Amino acid sequence: MPKFALTFLLFLISLSGFSQKWKLTRYEAMLGVGETNFFGSIGGSKYTNNWYGLRDIDFLSTRPSFYGAARYKILQDQAIKISVIIGWLSATDKGSKNEKRGFSFNSYISEQSIVYEYSFLKEDVKRTSYALFSRRGMMNNYSKFNGYIFAGVGGLLYKPVFSGHPTPKVDFINTTPGYTAVIPGGIGFKMIYNNYYAIGIEFGARYSFSRYLDGFTSKYSKANDLYYFGEFSIVYRIKTSRKGYPIIFSRYRY
Repeated sequence: MPKFALTFLLFLISLSGFSQKWKLTRYEAMLGVGETNFFGSIGGSKYTNNWYGLRDIDFLSTRPSFYGAARYKILQDQAIKISVIIGWLSATDKGSKNEKRGFSFNSYISEQSIVYEYSFLKEDVKRTSYALFSRRGMMNNYSKFNGYIFAGVGGLLYKPVFSGHPTPKVDFINTTPGYTAVIPGGIGFKMIYNNYYAIGIEFGARYSFSRYLDGFTSKYSKANDLYYFGEFSIVYRIKTSRKGYPIIFSRYRY
Protein backbone atom coordinates (compact mmCIF):
# COMPACT_ATOMS: atom_id res chain seq x y z
CA MET A 1 0.00 0.00 0.00
CA PRO A 2 1.42 3.42 -0.92
CA LYS A 3 2.71 5.46 2.01
CA PHE A 4 0.22 8.27 1.33
CA ALA A 5 -2.75 5.87 1.31
CA LEU A 6 -1.58 4.25 4.56
CA THR A 7 -1.20 7.65 6.23
CA PHE A 8 -4.65 8.70 5.04
CA LEU A 9 -6.18 5.46 6.35
CA LEU A 10 -4.59 5.93 9.78
CA PHE A 11 -5.87 9.49 9.78
CA LEU A 12 -9.45 8.33 9.14
CA ILE A 13 -9.17 5.71 11.89
CA SER A 14 -7.96 8.39 14.31
CA LEU A 15 -10.90 10.62 13.41
CA SER A 16 -13.30 7.74 13.98
CA GLY A 17 -11.81 7.05 17.41
CA PHE A 18 -11.88 10.64 18.51
CA SER A 19 -15.44 11.09 17.27
CA GLN A 20 -16.35 8.83 20.23
CA LYS A 21 -14.25 10.78 22.75
CA TRP A 22 -17.38 11.77 24.67
CA LYS A 23 -17.79 8.12 25.75
CA LEU A 24 -14.63 8.40 27.86
CA THR A 25 -16.50 10.70 30.27
CA ARG A 26 -20.14 9.64 30.18
CA TYR A 27 -20.55 10.35 33.91
CA GLU A 28 -20.23 13.75 35.58
CA ALA A 29 -20.64 14.98 39.15
CA MET A 30 -21.39 18.63 39.98
CA LEU A 31 -21.28 20.86 43.05
CA GLY A 32 -22.19 24.51 42.99
CA VAL A 33 -23.73 27.63 44.47
CA GLY A 34 -26.29 30.03 43.10
CA GLU A 35 -29.17 32.39 43.70
CA THR A 36 -32.98 32.27 43.76
CA ASN A 37 -35.75 34.68 42.81
CA PHE A 38 -39.43 34.26 43.62
CA PHE A 39 -42.55 35.32 41.67
CA GLY A 40 -45.80 34.82 43.58
CA SER A 41 -48.53 36.59 45.51
CA ILE A 42 -46.13 38.66 47.64
CA GLY A 43 -43.81 41.23 46.11
CA GLY A 44 -43.50 42.07 42.44
CA SER A 45 -43.37 45.31 40.51
CA LYS A 46 -45.46 48.42 41.12
CA TYR A 47 -45.85 48.86 37.35
CA THR A 48 -48.71 47.45 35.29
CA ASN A 49 -46.34 46.79 32.40
CA ASN A 50 -43.62 44.69 34.04
CA TRP A 51 -41.69 43.84 30.84
CA TYR A 52 -42.71 40.17 30.85
CA GLY A 53 -41.70 39.79 34.49
CA LEU A 54 -38.31 41.55 34.29
CA ARG A 55 -39.52 44.38 36.52
CA ASP A 56 -40.70 41.85 39.08
CA ILE A 57 -37.08 40.90 39.83
CA ASP A 58 -36.12 42.23 43.26
CA PHE A 59 -32.38 41.97 43.81
CA LEU A 60 -32.77 42.71 47.53
CA SER A 61 -34.94 39.60 47.81
CA THR A 62 -32.41 37.37 46.02
CA ARG A 63 -31.37 34.47 48.23
CA PRO A 64 -28.57 31.85 48.05
CA SER A 65 -28.83 28.22 47.00
CA PHE A 66 -26.57 25.16 46.98
CA TYR A 67 -26.49 22.65 44.15
CA GLY A 68 -25.46 19.02 43.66
CA ALA A 69 -26.08 16.87 40.58
CA ALA A 70 -25.06 13.82 38.57
CA ARG A 71 -25.18 13.59 34.78
CA TYR A 72 -25.14 10.60 32.43
CA LYS A 73 -24.61 11.11 28.69
CA ILE A 74 -27.02 8.94 26.71
CA LEU A 75 -25.62 10.08 23.37
CA GLN A 76 -23.13 12.67 22.21
CA ASP A 77 -25.73 15.43 22.34
CA GLN A 78 -28.17 14.07 24.95
CA ALA A 79 -27.99 13.49 28.69
CA ILE A 80 -30.03 12.78 31.81
CA LYS A 81 -29.31 14.71 35.00
CA ILE A 82 -30.48 14.19 38.56
CA SER A 83 -30.07 17.16 40.90
CA VAL A 84 -30.77 18.33 44.44
CA ILE A 85 -30.93 22.04 45.29
CA ILE A 86 -31.43 23.56 48.72
CA GLY A 87 -31.91 27.26 49.37
CA TRP A 88 -34.32 29.99 50.33
CA LEU A 89 -37.05 32.04 48.70
CA SER A 90 -37.96 35.54 49.79
CA ALA A 91 -40.16 38.46 48.76
CA THR A 92 -41.58 41.67 50.19
CA ASP A 93 -44.41 44.02 49.29
CA LYS A 94 -42.07 46.99 49.75
CA GLY A 95 -41.83 48.81 46.42
CA SER A 96 -44.64 46.75 44.87
CA LYS A 97 -48.21 47.67 43.95
CA ASN A 98 -49.24 46.14 47.30
CA GLU A 99 -46.80 48.15 49.40
CA LYS A 100 -49.53 49.31 51.82
CA ARG A 101 -50.32 45.69 52.60
CA GLY A 102 -46.83 45.23 54.06
CA PHE A 103 -46.46 41.47 53.68
CA SER A 104 -43.11 39.69 53.45
CA PHE A 105 -41.87 36.13 53.81
CA ASN A 106 -38.90 33.78 53.73
CA SER A 107 -39.18 30.13 52.82
CA TYR A 108 -36.74 27.23 53.10
CA ILE A 109 -36.82 24.99 50.01
CA SER A 110 -35.34 21.68 48.88
CA GLU A 111 -35.82 20.64 45.25
CA GLN A 112 -35.21 17.22 43.71
CA SER A 113 -35.47 16.84 39.94
CA ILE A 114 -34.60 14.75 36.91
CA VAL A 115 -34.18 16.51 33.57
CA TYR A 116 -33.40 15.70 29.96
CA GLU A 117 -30.66 17.79 28.31
CA TYR A 118 -30.15 18.43 24.61
CA SER A 119 -26.85 20.00 23.52
CA PHE A 120 -27.02 22.57 20.75
CA LEU A 121 -23.23 23.02 21.21
CA LYS A 122 -21.68 19.57 21.49
CA GLU A 123 -18.44 18.91 23.36
CA ASP A 124 -17.13 16.51 20.73
CA VAL A 125 -17.25 18.22 17.34
CA LYS A 126 -15.03 17.91 14.30
CA ARG A 127 -12.80 20.92 13.77
CA THR A 128 -11.15 22.03 10.56
CA SER A 129 -7.91 20.30 9.62
CA TYR A 130 -5.61 23.04 10.91
CA ALA A 131 -7.05 22.62 14.45
CA LEU A 132 -6.86 18.85 14.65
CA PHE A 133 -3.49 18.63 16.39
CA SER A 134 -2.28 20.07 19.69
CA ARG A 135 1.20 21.48 20.27
CA ARG A 136 2.45 17.98 21.10
CA GLY A 137 1.14 16.63 17.81
CA MET A 138 -1.76 14.81 19.48
CA MET A 139 -5.30 14.78 18.19
CA ASN A 140 -7.42 17.64 19.50
CA ASN A 141 -10.76 16.95 17.89
CA TYR A 142 -13.18 18.24 20.52
CA SER A 143 -14.72 21.54 21.49
CA LYS A 144 -14.08 23.09 24.89
CA PHE A 145 -17.59 24.53 25.09
CA ASN A 146 -20.96 22.91 25.61
CA GLY A 147 -24.38 24.57 25.47
CA TYR A 148 -27.65 22.83 26.22
CA ILE A 149 -31.32 23.28 27.01
CA PHE A 150 -33.16 21.17 29.58
CA ALA A 151 -36.62 20.25 30.83
CA GLY A 152 -37.98 17.68 33.24
CA VAL A 153 -39.99 16.99 36.38
CA GLY A 154 -39.33 17.33 40.08
CA GLY A 155 -40.62 17.89 43.57
CA LEU A 156 -40.21 20.75 46.03
CA LEU A 157 -40.24 20.65 49.82
CA TYR A 158 -40.97 24.11 51.26
CA LYS A 159 -41.55 25.73 54.64
CA PRO A 160 -42.65 29.40 54.67
CA VAL A 161 -41.84 31.78 57.52
CA PHE A 162 -43.58 35.15 57.79
CA SER A 163 -41.61 38.27 58.59
CA GLY A 164 -44.32 40.81 57.78
CA HIS A 165 -47.61 41.62 59.52
CA PRO A 166 -50.39 39.62 57.84
CA THR A 167 -53.84 41.19 58.11
CA PRO A 168 -56.20 39.49 58.03
CA LYS A 169 -54.49 36.32 59.20
CA VAL A 170 -57.15 34.16 57.56
CA ASP A 171 -55.35 34.75 54.23
CA PHE A 172 -52.37 32.72 55.43
CA ILE A 173 -52.05 28.97 55.64
CA ASN A 174 -50.07 27.41 58.47
CA THR A 175 -46.29 27.25 58.35
CA THR A 176 -45.94 23.47 58.43
CA PRO A 177 -43.82 22.06 55.58
CA GLY A 178 -45.49 21.37 52.25
CA TYR A 179 -44.55 19.40 49.13
CA THR A 180 -45.48 20.06 45.52
CA ALA A 181 -44.58 18.97 42.00
CA VAL A 182 -42.52 21.33 39.83
CA ILE A 183 -41.57 21.53 36.16
CA PRO A 184 -38.00 22.76 35.61
CA GLY A 185 -36.70 24.16 32.33
CA GLY A 186 -33.84 26.36 31.21
CA ILE A 187 -30.45 26.70 29.56
CA GLY A 188 -26.88 25.89 30.57
CA PHE A 189 -23.29 26.25 29.39
CA LYS A 190 -20.14 24.33 30.24
CA MET A 191 -16.49 25.20 29.62
CA ILE A 192 -14.13 22.24 29.71
CA TYR A 193 -10.89 22.97 31.56
CA ASN A 194 -9.22 19.59 31.02
CA ASN A 195 -10.04 15.87 30.85
CA TYR A 196 -11.21 15.89 34.45
CA TYR A 197 -12.78 19.27 35.24
CA ALA A 198 -15.17 21.78 33.74
CA ILE A 199 -17.03 24.90 34.85
CA GLY A 200 -20.81 25.09 34.46
CA ILE A 201 -23.33 27.91 34.46
CA GLU A 202 -27.06 27.24 34.42
CA PHE A 203 -30.21 29.34 34.54
CA GLY A 204 -33.71 27.91 34.81
CA ALA A 205 -37.30 28.58 35.79
CA ARG A 206 -39.48 26.32 37.92
CA TYR A 207 -43.24 26.23 37.54
CA SER A 208 -44.81 24.90 40.71
CA PHE A 209 -48.23 23.29 41.16
CA SER A 210 -48.80 25.27 44.33
CA ARG A 211 -49.85 28.83 45.25
CA TYR A 212 -48.59 28.48 48.81
CA LEU A 213 -44.78 28.64 48.56
CA ASP A 214 -45.00 32.01 50.32
CA GLY A 215 -47.67 30.76 52.74
CA PHE A 216 -50.20 33.24 51.37
CA THR A 217 -53.32 32.92 49.27
CA SER A 218 -56.34 35.08 48.56
CA LYS A 219 -59.29 35.27 46.19
CA TYR A 220 -57.24 37.66 44.04
CA SER A 221 -54.40 35.17 43.58
CA LYS A 222 -55.14 32.78 40.72
CA ALA A 223 -51.73 31.80 39.32
CA ASN A 224 -49.37 29.19 40.74
CA ASP A 225 -46.02 30.30 42.12
CA LEU A 226 -42.89 30.51 39.98
CA TYR A 227 -39.23 30.71 40.99
CA TYR A 228 -35.85 30.91 39.28
CA PHE A 229 -32.42 29.41 39.93
CA GLY A 230 -29.09 30.66 38.66
CA GLU A 231 -26.26 28.20 39.41
CA PHE A 232 -22.46 28.16 39.07
CA SER A 233 -20.85 24.73 39.43
CA ILE A 234 -17.59 22.81 39.30
CA VAL A 235 -17.97 19.69 37.15
CA TYR A 236 -15.90 16.55 37.72
CA ARG A 237 -15.75 14.39 34.59
CA ILE A 238 -15.58 10.78 35.74
CA LYS A 239 -13.57 8.38 33.59
CA THR A 240 -15.53 5.56 31.92
CA SER A 241 -14.31 2.01 31.40
CA ARG A 242 -14.55 0.20 28.08
CA LYS A 243 -17.61 -1.58 29.42
CA GLY A 244 -19.30 1.75 30.14
CA TYR A 245 -18.89 1.83 33.92
CA PRO A 246 -17.58 4.83 35.89
CA ILE A 247 -13.98 4.56 37.10
CA ILE A 248 -13.73 6.48 40.35
CA PHE A 249 -10.71 4.98 42.12
CA SER A 250 -8.11 4.24 39.46
CA ARG A 251 -4.75 5.45 38.23
CA TYR A 252 -5.85 4.93 34.65
CA ARG A 253 -5.32 7.98 32.43
CA TYR A 254 -6.43 8.72 28.93
